[in-house]
Amino acid sequence: MFFIREVFCSLGRRKGFCALTIAASGLLFGFLGFYMGNFKDNQQTLEKLGRTIPIPVKITNANGSEDIGLEISAAHMDALAEGGVKDLVCTAQAGANRDPSLDEARIYECDTSVRAANSLEAFAGLEEREFDFQQGYDSGYLSGKEPYCTISASYGRLYGILAGDTLELSVYQMRYTGDSGSFQFLFTGRTSLKVIGTYDKKEGEMQDVLVPVSWLRAYTQEQGKNFYYDSARAVLEDGFTLNAFKESMDRSFFSEVDRDVIGGKRGSALSVQDQIFIETAEKIQGNLELYRRFQAPFFLLIYGVSVLLPLLLLRNRKKEAAIALSLGRSRFLTGLELFAENLLLGITGCVPMFVLLICIFQIPAGDLLSILGIFIGCFSLGTCTALGFFLHFDVMELLVKMD
Repeated sequence: MFFIREVFCSLGRRKGFCALTIAASGLLFGFLGFYMGNFKDNQQTLEKLGRTIPIPVKITNANGSEDIGLEISAAHMDALAEGGVKDLVCTAQAGANRDPSLDEARIYECDTSVRAANSLEAFAGLEEREFDFQQGYDSGYLSGKEPYCTISASYGRLYGILAGDTLELSVYQMRYTGDSGSFQFLFTGRTSLKVIGTYDKKEGEMQDVLVPVSWLRAYTQEQGKNFYYDSARAVLEDGFTLNAFKESMDRSFFSEVDRDVIGGKRGSALSVQDQIFIETAEKIQGNLELYRRFQAPFFLLIYGVSVLLPLLLLRNRKKEAAIALSLGRSRFLTGLELFAENLLLGITGCVPMFVLLICIFQIPAGDLLSILGIFIGCFSLGTCTALGFFLHFDVMELLVKMD
């Protein structure tokens, strides 16, 4: 208790010393807080970058000129879906006829256009509010595997089909015969679909019937036929898996987009729009490298100032320390008192700067507490080094000089 009172009494007699130490420690802590705060902020930004900057991927033809109306094999689609992507949107197309007498015949046109998708997002401009569903159903049916469908209102009026009816269709695959875009209809089978709602078809849109793509794939494969999607796009789940993703896609026989080749209709190339992510990541990594490069010199600077400041401010107290030592006080207690004074002033200088860093620079309090611990460590080590030099004198010699 006496020791603590002695420390405060000593500080009370040296207001100039106190003010200088508080100001210097506050500035040092402010610089350290700003430096470390920016360093951690860049680290956190880099860690979140893979989720905050989307990296769109889509399957295209060989030269990237087309990304819809393709023939994408089921194997390619499965590889993409299992490659670490999210928000996958895929579609397929088919033709259909209501008349069963044409089954397995060579046909050149169909009276019904069928579009399959796994999400309503596949259809630009078509929104949930434009559908009139039966009670208990919504656009989520597209993500399922049930033989449900919605039909355009005009198609329903033309053939007298209402929600709740069963739609009988002969389904045909649309297979391209070359790179020109010409195709033929290949019979898949006769099926029944439950009509669960209608929608308003926009002018220029071709689809009469919308079905779940998972159902169409399962049905086609059950008939012993290969299934093909006609478009697919997604977003990489984590940007930092970009290299691993590209390697896995290479192993799945996806090619890179090559602008110098003929495009064709085969969907076997993968377009990865990663330029913005890579440029941003490289910029942040460059900032972090710069911070790391100056980290050691910065801590050395704080340590050096923590050594120099006490040496300059305490040099007039050597006589006081010599008298205390001559009266029997140990060097340890003398140094401990001076250390306690300096540390108390250092912490006092940090308090207002702590508040400023939170309010102005929005540095989280938890991060600042860690930075404060680092500062106190450097400050204490510097003070101990300074006191080691300060107390290294011969008491008798100094007292004689005083006389």
